Amino acid sequence: MNGRNVVFVATAVLAVVVAAACAPTATAPAQPPSGAAGLPVAAVESVPLCQGGTACQAPSATQNEIDCVNKIPYTNVLVEPGTAFEVLDKTGDFTCNDSGTVVDGKSVLTCFGRELYSFDLKLTNTACGGGGLQTGTGQCQEGYGFDTAQQCCAPVGGGAPGSVVVRVELGACPLPH
Repeated sequence: MNGRNVVFVATAVLAVVVAAACAPTATAPAQPPSGAAGLPVAAVESVPLCQGGTACQAPSATQNEIDCVNKIPYTNVLVEPGTAFEVLDKTGDFTCNDSGTVVDGKSVLTCFGRELYSFDLKLTNTACGGGGLQTGTGQCQEGYGFDTAQQCCAPVGGGAPGSVVVRVELGACPLPH
C-alpha cells in the first residue's frame, strides 16, 4: 500500500468514527407502564386488591317446601343474608322475591312460576363487590373495579368469584277434589 492509500483509508475510518459518535440514538425514552386511564402505576396501586378468602365465596342455597297457592307452584330457597339474586330466565314465567323472613339464620327467597318447570337463579355474595364495582376511576388497574364497601379493587366481569347459578325446580299443583 502506498502512502496515499494509507492516508485515504485513515481519513475514511476517522470520518466513520466521528459520524457514529455524533449520530442521534434511535431509542425511545423509557416510560413507566400505565394503569387505568393512562395514570402511572404508582397512582393506581394506592388502593389494595380485595382479599379473597371466606368473605368472597359463592353463596350456597337450599331449596325446600314446594307447594301451591291458587294453583301456582312456589318454592322457598334459603340463602345467606345479603345475597343478591337474579332470575336468569327472561320469559317472565318465573319470579323470585325476598320474603323478608329469616329461618335458621338464612334469608328466604320465595320463587314461583310455571308448573313442572325449572329455571336458573344466579346468586351473588355481595361481600365480593358483585355488580357494584366502579370502573374507570383511576383507582384500580385495568380489569379491576373499585369496591366502595370494602375500599379495595376487585376483578370485574361475569366470571368473578362470589357468584353461583342454581337450578330451581317447581312442582305440580294437585287437581281440586
